[in-house]
Amino acid sequence: MMNYIMTFNAAVGLEEFTVSGDEKAIPGKTVANWLAEKLAVYGVVVEDLYEEDWGWELRLDLLHDGQQQGYYLGVTGAEGSTTVEWRLMVTKQRSLLDRLAGHNVLQHGDTLIDTLQILLRENNHQLTDSHWQPE
Repeated sequence: MMNYIMTFNAAVGLEEFTVSGDEKAIPGKTVANWLAEKLAVYGVVVEDLYEEDWGWELRLDLLHDGQQQGYYLGVTGAEGSTTVEWRLMVTKQRSLLDRLAGHNVLQHGDTLIDTLQILLRENNHQLTDSHWQPE
């Protein structure tokens, strides 16, 4: 199975890295909320948004190739001096039968990946890296 990784730099969410006491910063909520709002305009339904130990994850549904398809979109970041390098990780939800048969695989030209690239470009968030990564 493959994941699609996208990274971009933005000042948004920089405040998430400032925590007090013994709390550990779990960055990504600001970007995850922003993405949820923007993706809705493109017909993407956010089923769930929750915190993970590495960042935030969204459970999404959208129409892809004429069928409703589920995805997971992970959001995490690394603090820089004036911006954050945000990382988006896209995984397609697949049934056990799909995985065993090698069907319904995330690939180039996937609707969610194309939509995320458009969103980032439209909001002046230039991609600094995008690549496929085995899971």
